[in-house]
Amino acid sequence: MSNSIATLESQLNLEQLNQHYINQMQQAGWTKTADAKDAQINLSTWTLKSKEDVTWEGIMRIKPVEGKSGQYSANLMILPDKM
Repeated sequence: MSNSIATLESQLNLEQLNQHYINQMQQAGWTKTADAKDAQINLSTWTLKSKEDVTWEGIMRIKPVEGKSGQYSANLMILPDKM
């Protein structure tokens, strides 16, 4: 399992920032399987089949940092489909 957490600063709004990372995931070969969003959080789930025929699942979460305009918390967790 891999889990990355970052706080980032951007002039993009939440939806634009989420779309930026969706594009990056898709360019890397990931397929979006579901998403949920509102004004305070964007969540999406992903799958990727590796060259070694391992299916990976990912969960991406982006949300604004409360009280900090233009700052966001981003989290990407990746784990094999069968552990």
